[in-house]
Amino acid sequence: MKAALALAAAGQVLSSDAAAAIHCVADANGLSAALLAAQQSSGSDEIRVRVGRYLVPAGGWRTDVQQRGVTIAGGYLDAACQTQSLDASLTILDGQHGARPLTIDTSFAGQQTTTAIAVSGLTIENGVGDSVGGLKISDSGPIYSGHILVERNIFRANAASVYQQDNSAGGLLAATDGAVFDAVYLIVRDNLFAGNRANNAAAAMLFSNNAIDVTNNTVSGNQSFDTSLVSRSTIATFTFGQITYSNNVFWDNNPDALAGTYDLRADNPFRADLDADLLSNDLQAVLGTAGMQVGNLAVDPRFVDAAGGNFRLAPSSPLRDAGTDTPLDGLGAADLDGIARVLGAHVDIGAYEFDGIFRDGFE
Repeated sequence: MKAALALAAAGQVLSSDAAAAIHCVADANGLSAALLAAQQSSGSDEIRVRVGRYLVPAGGWRTDVQQRGVTIAGGYLDAACQTQSLDASLTILDGQHGARPLTIDTSFAGQQTTTAIAVSGLTIENGVGDSVGGLKISDSGPIYSGHILVERNIFRANAASVYQQDNSAGGLLAATDGAVFDAVYLIVRDNLFAGNRANNAAAAMLFSNNAIDVTNNTVSGNQSFDTSLVSRSTIATFTFGQITYSNNVFWDNNPDALAGTYDLRADNPFRADLDADLLSNDLQAVLGTAGMQVGNLAVDPRFVDAAGGNFRLAPSSPLRDAGTDTPLDGLGAADLDGIARVLGAHVDIGAYEFDGIFRDGFE
């Protein structure tokens, strides 16, 4: 069943900094105030956002946490933000086609950090921006040196209009430098990217000097449209480390049928010995040759109703029980609906785990 979890639930990233504050947010003004407080804090604050639709203010919500980190999580059900649903569809940041909903800047002051930026349980939709439409976490300086976790979010109908190499995306831009090579500093897990648009990287641009883990995401109906570029990909990456894609669905990500448009680039132009590993994904169009390929498919995922925005798996989907149970940095505790991540013999491919009761999105 769908999860309504108490404070110490698995999968929630909490700051261990003694100076950090916890903010409980119930409306748009409260979110603005919490982000400002996190910017002024001497610790890595946590912002808990109650369920509801939040309409973006002029210029969007923004904070600059420097090198301290921050946790922003949606789905809180009560006035004190003590009980949380893990269903990402319940907490919506709506850009109203006028602004990028959320920007997390990380001004560089020369120091390294062991804290994290974590964003989870949010729907970020209808955002527009120059280089990034939906959620921006740092940029390709890169100027943040800690871990980034983007988990169980919906990125829907966001659009970017300006192309900047390594710093452009429709739904998500996440960038970190990291202090230790070959460690996993950037994890993107259990998210839905649907209907986002950009010159390149319609779904996401992921930038890390170290390893990147992309696991159990559903990526569908996104369009990279800049035909002045020789090639475009739905998810674009920059890394000197290993990038691993596990249990992801990439389907119908070129609805305009433009030549030179791919789901992802499998080779690593910076380290030929670290081409991408592709493990148990459903893929249509890959540019380059991967370093390792195991268990990948190229089949219709059989969504319940993609045209109607329902990207859950139908009972007949070939992606059920078809994933790897041991991705690079592990499985999430719950899927995008907040149900257990593994219900069958093996994990399903994509952001949603098949459940005969909740597959249509109703309880």
